[in-house]
Amino acid sequence: MQTAWKRRQQQQGVVPFLGTFLTDLFKLDTAMEEYLEGNEVNHRKKNKEYRVLTEILLLQVAADRYRIEPEQPFRAWFQSGTWLSEEESYTLSCQLEPRACRQTGGAGRSHPQA
Repeated sequence: MQTAWKRRQQQQGVVPFLGTFLTDLFKLDTAMEEYLEGNEVNHRKKNKEYRVLTEILLLQVAADRYRIEPEQPFRAWFQSGTWLSEEESYTLSCQLEPRACRQTGGAGRSHPQA
């Protein structure tokens, strides 16, 4: 994870995918215990979480300086698109990743609108 941290610091001017940070936080959460022996807070874990969250905050502040206006041809193309319903999105998702759908089942699936 330290290598990824240094790599992101070198990519100044690039807005990283939020999933990269969420992956780092997930790995920290699963790899390190919240408490040490004697119910002591794991300060090493908290420090690493703090660094990831601080980097997200710094990128949010830097992103406030960007003023990007979409060009009219892109805006027209984007607004003319047809959008899938929640059910259509789920069905297509199951076709692309069938294993994920088998785990949640048909009627009992869980997605944001459920």
